[in-house]
Amino acid sequence: MQRLVLDSLRHFVQAMGVYGFRFDLATVLGREAGLFNPDAVLTGKIYSDPLLRHRVLVAEPWDMGPGGYALGQFGKPFREHNDTLPRRHPPVLARRHGKIGPLAAKPSGSAEIFSHAGRKPTPRGQLPRRP
Repeated sequence: MQRLVLDSLRHFVQAMGVYGFRFDLATVLGREAGLFNPDAVLTGKIYSDPLLRHRVLVAEPWDMGPGGYALGQFGKPFREHNDTLPRRHPPVLARRHGKIGPLAAKPSGSAEIFSHAGRKPTPRGQLPRRP
């Protein structure tokens, strides 16, 4: 299965010039022994693949399995879809309920979620360039 995933991703890059991928339910990429492992074999193969590691890789960090919500646990080169803003802090209600601090943290990079190991937001101009 891992070979199929890697071969498919490489095909999209080589045959169609795909610049990046957004992985829905991305924690399945790191499932080992039924749990999410941020250092899983498949994600390691994606990180080290000479063709894929320079692509924009965005993880939707959840799936339906046990421990399937892994927001902030994917490593480089993955970026993560931060779904906490629309779900927990709708902008209209944030002012009314004194949640302006948590709301402000989201567009500024959500350091409370992603700043482990010195991880910082990627400024727009610093995304990998198209090959």
